[in-house]
Amino acid sequence: MLRVSLGLTKKVVGYHELAGTLKYGGWAGGEIHVKNLRGQERQPLFSLRVLQMSVLMLQVQGVVKNYATPQGPLAVLAGVDLHLGERSSLALMGESGSGKSTLLHLVAGLDRVDGGSIRIGEQRLDQLNEGQLAHWRRTQIGLVFQQFNLIGSLRVEDNLAFQARLAGRFDPHWQAQLVERLGLGDLLRRYPEQLSGGQQQRVAVGRALASRPGLLLADEPTGNLDEATSDEVLQLLLDLLRDSPTSLLMVTHSPRLAARLDRQVVLHRGRVVPMDAR
Repeated sequence: MLRVSLGLTKKVVGYHELAGTLKYGGWAGGEIHVKNLRGQERQPLFSLRVLQMSVLMLQVQGVVKNYATPQGPLAVLAGVDLHLGERSSLALMGESGSGKSTLLHLVAGLDRVDGGSIRIGEQRLDQLNEGQLAHWRRTQIGLVFQQFNLIGSLRVEDNLAFQARLAGRFDPHWQAQLVERLGLGDLLRRYPEQLSGGQQQRVAVGRALASRPGLLLADEPTGNLDEATSDEVLQLLLDLLRDSPTSLLMVTHSPRLAARLDRQVVLHRGRVVPMDAR
């Protein structure tokens, strides 16, 4: 799925007319020119110097989610629309009870929408049965939670590899890079109970990225950490994402942390609203 918009950007794409069809001319700068069938360049047909093109990793369109209560249906999400580009990051903010975690669970395929659709890459989640959804989640999604959710009976090195092995995507070279960059080299033989909170969350981040997922979902990943440790863990995560194909959707209450991501949106009364509309 391609999203095309005008504006100054680092990535621009030239279009060429070949045998009567349009196709990408590759990443390049400059004006958009058109070539005839002999390859002779003609003047631009329109005055446009820059075109932004990004691939959408996540599209949420008109998503509705209700829960049954003794008083009747409770509308948690009432038509949510948002998108996230490939290799980009998005902070999802909002008050407690606004539906942030509910939306994250829907995107992860842990629950089903009551209306609307969620597409990750080229896959619509509502088109998968439970078995297909479980396999897709193992191979395409990374999860980081506020609670570290490490396996207490496994050492750090095995916790790191757990998700990647389950997905059949274990890469020893990539795991070695994660160990080095997350500063876990001296901790590999320890068990989770022997680690500090910051160390446990670094292991959780490494586990989520070890299978090189297309999308990483983080639900208050630094919520149990002090401010200095939160900054350290988030910076390590963002540094790793720059060198991977993974996009990040992160739930947070912290405007300070949210500001470090590429974009920020607010969920208010079941809908995405502008930052100043709460």
